Amino acid sequence: MENLLPRAFMARAERPMKNDSADIDGYSTLLVKVEVDGAELVAVFTVQRKADGRQFYNAVTLADGQKKPR
Repeated sequence: MENLLPRAFMARAERPMKNDSADIDGYSTLLVKVEVDGAELVAVFTVQRKADGRQFYNAVTLADGQKKPR
């Protein structure tokens, strides 16, 4: 993850949701291309930002929908 985040770009940023606790500043979605076992994928990081500066990450990988099939 340390190697991926510097290459990622921010796809969107959102304010806290209505039912979130008061210590949540918001959410960001970051995207970065990755290769796993020879397959080109996109890693999607959802970042929850806390008021005290902490950040919590969730990551998934998806097929790159913009890449043409071979």
